[in-house]
Amino acid sequence: MAVAPKSKAALSLVVDNAAPAGRRPRAAARPAAPPPPVRAALPALAADMTVAAACHAVVRSCFMHLLDNRLPVLKGDDPEGIHQARVALRRLRAAIAIFRRLLPDGELAELGAEARWLAGELGPARDLDVFLDEIFAPVARRLKDEPGVAAYRVAARAMQAEARERARRALRSRRFRLWRERLLNWLAADIAPPSAAAIAAV
Repeated sequence: MAVAPKSKAALSLVVDNAAPAGRRPRAAARPAAPPPPVRAALPALAADMTVAAACHAVVRSCFMHLLDNRLPVLKGDDPEGIHQARVALRRLRAAIAIFRRLLPDGELAELGAEARWLAGELGPARDLDVFLDEIFAPVARRLKDEPGVAAYRVAARAMQAEARERARRALRSRRFRLWRERLLNWLAADIAPPSAAAIAAV
């Protein structure tokens, strides 16, 4: 029986996929694992720091904690990434609220307002992670034979995926990038705000 000739496209595919003589075909490269979530490190403070210098050190520590957890959120599904990013934002907002009383800095106040926006974008994902893992999971184990449990789980997982994508969109957004640049520029200033530079640390 005659065998139909292969098309040029099929022959090209065979040639492209064939390993050279004497060589073993290379295995496909595995995608890189997402970086793990990062816990906060305490800022380096000294007793002789001015309030302005201490403010810079604390704000920098909180902000770096957030940036360290940006890729774990963007590239992975570990709930700890969202959690640590939220912790970083909570610390950052608390630091700004404290130091704003001592440092009359309008830019710092605006940066704090944007941190509040970002925390709101990450909040639903964290809330659903906690709900599914700590509230729904034990109940679902007890009621595993009850009708509707599986459908409820599917619906909750869909909401969780949507909330995580919302968090990722925020961390990829132009608004976030502008805020990041503004905060980095504020931290990169050679001298802390002049009006506060002479205030001694308590």
